[in-house]
Amino acid sequence: MPLVEVVRGPESAEWAIDTVRTFATRLGKVPVVVGDAPGFFVNRALTSYLNEALLILEEGTPINVIDTALEGFGMPMGPLRLLDEVGLDVAARVAAQMAPAFGTAMPTATAAASLVAAGRLGRKGGKGFYAYPDGERPAPDPAAETLVIGPGDPLSAAIIVDRCVLAMLNAAATALEEGVISSPAAADLALVLGIGFAPFRGGVFRYAEERGGEAIRDRMAELAQRWGPRFVPAQALGERRFYPRSWPSKTESL
Repeated sequence: MPLVEVVRGPESAEWAIDTVRTFATRLGKVPVVVGDAPGFFVNRALTSYLNEALLILEEGTPINVIDTALEGFGMPMGPLRLLDEVGLDVAARVAAQMAPAFGTAMPTATAAASLVAAGRLGRKGGKGFYAYPDGERPAPDPAAETLVIGPGDPLSAAIIVDRCVLAMLNAAATALEEGVISSPAAADLALVLGIGFAPFRGGVFRYAEERGGEAIRDRMAELAQRWGPRFVPAQALGERRFYPRSWPSKTESL
């Protein structure tokens, strides 16, 4: 079922929020209430994930290695292929608009903008990170890779997954702290339905809980030491369980 974010503004009346949620449900959508903040919730978490993939590319890891790693984790497609589907011009504009709001938490990658400048807009333009030959399966385009890949050594699949997924987790946890999303369950529902986050993993907070809070924090500390403060664990990732019960009750608000 498609997700819809219902944005609660500073003066939103509860009856208005309830009306929109009811209307969305009648349209066959799943409503999740979010706060009024840059990117709301889904785009904020997704942009952190996609931006990290671009940074990894700019450091020297090839397109197919990045996308294969995240597909192996359970994503429906790799982040660079997803950027092609979104449109690289759209992605570059969103990143430029969101960067000032998040500073070191989201250092801006330039690969998407560089490809746009070279006339590569993604699938809608016939070429982006991937080539789209008629009647054939899209494949990473060496011409695009030459324009944006850095000189470093390729990363392992495990590091690629940790950097992209834990960047998303930290963005989601910060949004939880700020009240942009009401609960880990609401966040996981939004990400599974909104971006196709590996459904069998139950969402980014469920994944973190299954992996273990201490293990997650230790791994993020290692990533922060090597790749910067965006991986310093958010306070919401402290000593707590995200799911004191298995799942929210039917009456618990999302």
